[in-house]
Amino acid sequence: MFNAALGAAALALRLLAAAAGNAALPSAAALALRLLAAAAGERCISGEGNRTATSLLMPSAATFDVGHYILVAEFALVGFLLCVDAGLVESVPAIPNEWFDAQPLWFLANASQAAAAVLYSTRRLATSALAVAASAAALVGLGSALASLEEPLASLLLATPVWLHAGWAGVAALVHGGVALAAAGAPSTLLVATSFAALLVACGAGFTALAVVGLASLPLVAVVAWALYGIGEANAAATFDSEGGSDAGGVQRGGGVAGGAGLWWERAVERPRESSEPRRGAEEAVAAVVVRDALARSAFASAAVLFAVFAGGSLLALWRQGHAWQEYDR
Repeated sequence: MFNAALGAAALALRLLAAAAGNAALPSAAALALRLLAAAAGERCISGEGNRTATSLLMPSAATFDVGHYILVAEFALVGFLLCVDAGLVESVPAIPNEWFDAQPLWFLANASQAAAAVLYSTRRLATSALAVAASAAALVGLGSALASLEEPLASLLLATPVWLHAGWAGVAALVHGGVALAAAGAPSTLLVATSFAALLVACGAGFTALAVVGLASLPLVAVVAWALYGIGEANAAATFDSEGGSDAGGVQRGGGVAGGAGLWWERAVERPRESSEPRRGAEEAVAAVVVRDALARSAFASAAVLFAVFAGGSLLALWRQGHAWQEYDR
């Protein structure tokens, strides 16, 4: 219902823009609608109090700062479209046809993410994970369509923000899924298995994008690597807190929604004090520490591999660009 309303609103704005001769306005309006929905969702969450479930996949708080830079890049994307449509960019006389052909994917990505914000604020966690996944898929499709852009400025300001957001949305979908499982009271073995599987999926997505699309998808690889590093950092911090002798409340503060502690982790830490079988409770707490440490190491290793791939791909892209300029000078 919400998706349909957003789609109708975007279509109406597109028709109005076409009548006014401003072809870039629909793209700007789609981004604005998404931001309004996100702001409304955050207001609902803050009004309800902190009832957000936690997950083993939740990155550290500092990791989320990359979202602000991605948003700035998307503002640059919209601003570029408006400037091109107004004839203010000499090197790009008109908005590329590649953008017009794939523009519905931009609308779909923003509508899906707006819906995810509302769904998450109303505690529909599984559905919000699907909405974020739909947004990531739409952004990957849009980025693939823009990979054929030849003009450097258009490629930088159109394709790069899309790929950055695609990588962040893909990891966010996995995090939302982990939160949904934890909130549903899934068994600890399932939470652990899905967490390790999510690391493999995220890492594999970076390699798949490079193999299918090419070097144009390098921004996605960079963002996924950063997010995986944040997941490793959160799990390492929680493990350190436990080994340092923090009480259950301290572990929750160090590894809660921002730090990444899972519901199973919290139960395992608290249970030794309440259990009638102290030995069993202690064994479960030790197992939790071992799992978190292994998850942290796996996340760090995956991030290191992707960072290395990103660095190598960036050097290759620069070499190709320099080689193309040399051929052009000849």
